[in-house]
Amino acid sequence: MRARARVAHRALLSAILFHAMVPVAKVPAGDPCEGGGRTRARERCGIPAIHTQGNRRGDLSMTTSSPTPVSLLPANESMVEIVHLATFKRRQAARRGFKAWLRRFGEPLDEETRIGDLSDRTLAFLISPGEENIFLLYELVMGVKGLGTSSDFFNLDRALKMEVIDISIYLLDQLRFECMRRLNWLVCDSPAPLSLVELVEHYPTLTGEGRRMIPALSASHPNYETYKRLSEFDKETFVRKQIPAAIERFKSGLKG
Repeated sequence: MRARARVAHRALLSAILFHAMVPVAKVPAGDPCEGGGRTRARERCGIPAIHTQGNRRGDLSMTTSSPTPVSLLPANESMVEIVHLATFKRRQAARRGFKAWLRRFGEPLDEETRIGDLSDRTLAFLISPGEENIFLLYELVMGVKGLGTSSDFFNLDRALKMEVIDISIYLLDQLRFECMRRLNWLVCDSPAPLSLVELVEHYPTLTGEGRRMIPALSASHPNYETYKRLSEFDKETFVRKQIPAAIERFKSGLKG
C-alpha cells in the first residue's frame, strides 16, 4: 500500500513541477478556498488581503497561556492576552515549519520571515524542479498546521494530503513570482505584506475568489509588447510560460 501511495504521489509531484505552465482558472465546488477580499496594493503584488482566522488544528487552550480565562479579564487586558496568545502560537508554528529549512539553508527564519527576506540561493533552491524542494514546502505546511513532518505525509488522510499539496503549489507559485520580481520581470511597487507562516495559515482566504492573482508583466520584459495585446486570461497564461526561463536566468546569475 505504501509503495502504491508513493507512486501516486510521484504523479502528483509531476503535476506540481509542471504547474508553472498551467493557468489556474476556477476553484472546484466544495473547495475550502472561499471568501476574502483584496486591497489594490496587494493585488499589484499578486497577494490579496486577508481576514484573520484562527487555525482550527493544533489550537492551544486559552488556559494554558494565562491562569485567568480571557473572558473574565477587563476588555483591554483581554485583547492583550489574545494578541500574546496569537503571537506565541505563530512562533511555535514557525519553529515546527522551519526546522528542516534551518538545517538545509542555515539562515535566520522565523514567524516574521517573508518570501522577500529569503536569500537568492535559498530562493533558487526552492523554485528548482525536484522532489527535495517540494518536501521542504511540505515540511513548512505540515509544521505550521501541526500535522507532523513530511515523513508523515503518506499517513495523512486523502483530504489532508490534498490540502498540503494545494498550499505547497500556492507557495511554489509565490516563490517563482518572487524570482521574476528580482529579475524585474514583474510589476510590484510594494513588498508582499504576509510572512510565509501567514501565507500557510490564511491560504483559504488568500485564494478565496476562485482565482489566484497573477502579477502583471513588467514593461522592461523583452516580450512585453506581445503581452500587452493579450486578453486578461491569456496574460496569466503568458506570465506562467515565462517561469522556466526566469528560473534558468535567476540560477545562472548565482553561478560563480
